[in-house]
Amino acid sequence: HGWKVNDKGLYLSFASEKSADCFEGWNMNEQKGTATARFFVPDGKRIALNYTLGGLGEAMDGGYEEMVFYINGIRIASSTSTALGIECFVNPVQVTYEVEPPFILKPGLHTLRVDFSTFDDYDHYGIVYVILFDIIT
Repeated sequence: HGWKVNDKGLYLSFASEKSADCFEGWNMNEQKGTATARFFVPDGKRIALNYTLGGLGEAMDGGYEEMVFYINGIRIASSTSTALGIECFVNPVQVTYEVEPPFILKPGLHTLRVDFSTFDDYDHYGIVYVILFDIIT
């Protein structure tokens, strides 16, 4: 879905196509994507960047799909699927914050990158991974 702006701020989402092994599914491939944004903070300013990860991942196996958020190449947070043992069904993702929000952006150019992958071609049905951003100046 890509980068979007709404009344709550900036957000990014990745949604997978239905896997061929699921009802009305057709995709027989690993699904993945990367979204990158560059953010400039002027001299004399600091910005607090809040981020919240969430979404729905596959319910068959844990740790298959993954969305990872990086700032300037440093792993900041990630979300992944949780196991219920149910094929072609979704469950809330498990979120890990390596760096608790907010992240303070000092003056200069910063690169925000989000990577997503299903890592396989099975059990993807209704999957969407989301990251919300709130910028505090």
